[in-house]
Amino acid sequence: MVLPMEELDTRDDVVVEIQRMTPGLTSSGATIAAGRGSRLALMGRVVVVGAMIGCAASASPPPATTASAATAPATVSAPRSDPDWLVEMLPRRIVYAVPGMAERSATKDVVYKQAGASALTMDVWSPAQAGPRPAIVFVHGGPIPGDLRTQPKDWGVYVSYGQLAAASGFVGITFNHRLHGLDRIADAQADVVDLVGYLRANAARHGIDRDRVCLWAFSGGGTLLSAAFGDQLAGVRCLVSFYGLLDRRPERADIPASISDEALQQLSPVHHVAAGHRVPPMLIARAGKDAPQINATVDAFVREAKTRNAPVQVIEHPTGRHGFDTLDNDDRSRAVIAEAIQFITTQLDAR
Repeated sequence: MVLPMEELDTRDDVVVEIQRMTPGLTSSGATIAAGRGSRLALMGRVVVVGAMIGCAASASPPPATTASAATAPATVSAPRSDPDWLVEMLPRRIVYAVPGMAERSATKDVVYKQAGASALTMDVWSPAQAGPRPAIVFVHGGPIPGDLRTQPKDWGVYVSYGQLAAASGFVGITFNHRLHGLDRIADAQADVVDLVGYLRANAARHGIDRDRVCLWAFSGGGTLLSAAFGDQLAGVRCLVSFYGLLDRRPERADIPASISDEALQQLSPVHHVAAGHRVPPMLIARAGKDAPQINATVDAFVREAKTRNAPVQVIEHPTGRHGFDTLDNDDRSRAVIAEAIQFITTQLDAR
């Protein structure tokens, strides 16, 4: 079931459907009130679900893959399964394509970090051009369940983004991080930082120019761009946010007390730009029909950026919904994705 974002406040059956797709949605302490005119709490989580189930199919064939020299070790664990909403959307891809995408292959399941007993993995999508090449790191949204059988880097949306990057002359990096609940925001941020560190340390192995990296975040992954403000992430030269949440502080009531106000502030891009921290060149794609709670954080970020003459560019999809790059199969969606690729090409000097 796919619902336009403007119906979220008025459809009586929305809450029931979202709870069916995401059991345990209120486990972090959020409450959801049913009934006409009610709003959904914890929009950062709810709209991610909307983006995951609302993907437009692409006719591109599945990519080839190659084995990794360092892959996650086999472990014996309880069988995992994918919920129905994920099974339905797994093959669906972005609505934009360029020549050569289907020919690009990935080195799969490279371990970039060991987090306790869990091996966190990435896929490396390589271009036809010889390295070193600039890299695009795709940061998925959340929170999402941590026990999915099919992890985000293997969803059609991120597979197709990896292919797009490689066909455009970049090394595309898709990866899994630990944004499995609002109590895991700091863990997920640490994963992004450690991934960039891994890429810099292993740049030659993966054909990457370690000083030409872009972070491209989606939805609830937008706040994970926070580490790139100031001088915290060497080598990251630009940022892209698609329908991204850019401030977690409005969710304070739903976030566990174990995450302090100061820590939450550090995990909010709006704070960093307002504090005058260095902002890398940044492109923001704003969806006109996105959830008001998300667009409020986007608008707050843009206001602060303009006040400080920060290098931030905004492109609008006036009729775009949250997840327009997979949900809205129209010319404007394709133009916005193409403009993002051109922006990165310019910023990373990827000729």
